Amino acid sequence: MAVAASLLYVAATTPFDLPYVVSSKSLRAGKVFFVEGRIARTRNRLAAWFCKYDGLTPEQPFPTLQDGLGACESVAGDVVILLPGVHTVKSPIIMNKDNVMLTSEGAHGATIQCDMSEPLIEIDADNVTLKNLTLEM
Repeated sequence: MAVAASLLYVAATTPFDLPYVVSSKSLRAGKVFFVEGRIARTRNRLAAWFCKYDGLTPEQPFPTLQDGLGACESVAGDVVILLPGVHTVKSPIIMNKDNVMLTSEGAHGATIQCDMSEPLIEIDADNVTLKNLTLEM
């Protein structure tokens, strides 16, 4: 379910004032959710808790990866974009919704660090894409 190659772009800046452009050519039809990186987490944690960020912009990202994945809908082809930084997980990342892409686009990319002995990612869905991520065990 690819989006037609239109000239739709979402332009914004990350919490680090880095330009962030997402082209529709790389996204599928559905919502785009953002998850913050570790550097921004300290600054945004209280704001995210009290304001209940919706993850729909880089300025109001979800605080955790599982929050971003939980907001996805199976039929929509949603995309979860990890903002630059290191994302440390202490429990497996559960991907149980169809048609979801987990990616990091941008110059600095994102790293997912595993702080456990269990599998890092559990996929129990169809049409799941992992793109442009560094996984560290």
